[in-house]
Amino acid sequence: MRTDESAVSRFEEQMQLFILWLLCVGGLLTAASLFILELPNNTLSLMIIAVWELCALSAITFKKIRQRLLTLLTILITLAFPFIILVNGVVPASLAPLFVVVLVLVLKGQTRIICMCILNITPLMLLANGEPQTTAIVVRVVFSTIVLSILIYYLLSSYQALVDKTQLQLDTNERIYGVIGHELRTPAATIKMLIDIELEQNCSKNILELQRLSSHLLCVLDDMKTSSSSATLAVYKNNETISVHDTVERAIEGVKPLAEKYNFIINFSAKRAVTEHHIGSTKAIFQIIQNLIKNAILHSGGSTVTVMKSAESLSHDKTHYRINVIDDGKGIDVKFRDKMFNAFERGDTLSEGTGLGLNICKQIANTLEDGDLSYISSENGGANFELVFVLHSVDEHDAASVKVDDFELLQNLKILLVEDTPMLRMIASKILTQNGAIVTEAEDGIIGLNQASTGDFDLVITDIMMPNCDGYELTVRLREQGFVNPIIGVTGATVGSEAERLIACGANAVLPKPLTLLSITEELKKLKVNKA
Repeated sequence: MRTDESAVSRFEEQMQLFILWLLCVGGLLTAASLFILELPNNTLSLMIIAVWELCALSAITFKKIRQRLLTLLTILITLAFPFIILVNGVVPASLAPLFVVVLVLVLKGQTRIICMCILNITPLMLLANGEPQTTAIVVRVVFSTIVLSILIYYLLSSYQALVDKTQLQLDTNERIYGVIGHELRTPAATIKMLIDIELEQNCSKNILELQRLSSHLLCVLDDMKTSSSSATLAVYKNNETISVHDTVERAIEGVKPLAEKYNFIINFSAKRAVTEHHIGSTKAIFQIIQNLIKNAILHSGGSTVTVMKSAESLSHDKTHYRINVIDDGKGIDVKFRDKMFNAFERGDTLSEGTGLGLNICKQIANTLEDGDLSYISSENGGANFELVFVLHSVDEHDAASVKVDDFELLQNLKILLVEDTPMLRMIASKILTQNGAIVTEAEDGIIGLNQASTGDFDLVITDIMMPNCDGYELTVRLREQGFVNPIIGVTGATVGSEAERLIACGANAVLPKPLTLLSITEELKKLKVNKA
């Protein structure tokens, strides 16, 4: 899905550049003809051409204002064209077909109609001199201009219809995936949470295998979410105070149970930066490192993975980080290296997987400043994935807020938990209360609103898809009632656009089911919740 969206965007960008270069060439040809023919009184014409060349080159250079400059340039040429023809004769009139193509592609509505009329009628001014040769040229120019106008307009209309149809299909797929994601993830999340509870009393081989399968299913749904919508990458916002060292350590801790299961050793070698705390995205770095370590454990065929972190100060407030995840396995085949970051490429591994992991990690890495993920040769023959990015440092006062104990975050925190599935509500409440939170439960949004109006809550955690009053309506009405504390959505629909929609309604964050202690505490660190 995202491939279709990005393809349309790339096409439109390439079309804009093509038009701008056409205008540059057209301006140069007009200026050259005026010089060669040494026509009188062409100084003003050359000045006009110089302005349009400057606008065109500026639009090519500055991407952010390209569309505005292109529109301005098109209108400028339309208004200047009659004067250039009137002063310099039939030579610039021959460029009318070129300019009419640009007009149809760039302008819209009444502006397009007015400018088209000007360009089509302008050459007719030359018929006043009555010369047969001039008349023949003008007739051909006007005819070709009209034909091109109709042809390009038809092609543009067909293209727009195709874009609209594609967008409609994308929107439909988003809604379908949202329903599928909810119907799949809610039971999968419930099973995962029940298995985690069961593991506290029973660590049998069958229970461990069920935990692995449920975790794999949830990972597949998450991969589907990230690969299905470009908006998903917006959650990796580089605007929080983080410690790269602590983030990497937590990522390693999170995969240690998997490493122990496969008798894998994880080593961590780190060189601390002069300033260890920066503005960045914990979620992005955490997810990339954890995914790379998981890949090494599941697919490398080795027994050891080493995570190496180094930092280089670029200036007083900028640090360049380099994190390598190196295993001692069989490495990556040379033929596969060029396409390993493509979607659905799995190489020769026999382990389960979607083939999206490296592709997603690459995309997430690109959301970081100067961020990239690449594969480099390893001395010991295994795989060596290198993540690089640049972060801006923060002062010590801001950095102090990073070091917060997870238990302290939930201790005496008054939470309104709104969830319509009894089992999920019970398990989530148990996780929160066992870690010090004071939880008030609500079965749906209507009950949640009533609870919120009578209680003083530090945080609201709500499901999105609920009867009577869903998470969207609940969030909007809470904000309308003056609730200013954080609202976190919890959803099973990780494959649709529900998360983005809830954020637009006023929520602060959206977490996937199952709700875990790690996911909620990580989000609380970002939100800096103030306890009543």
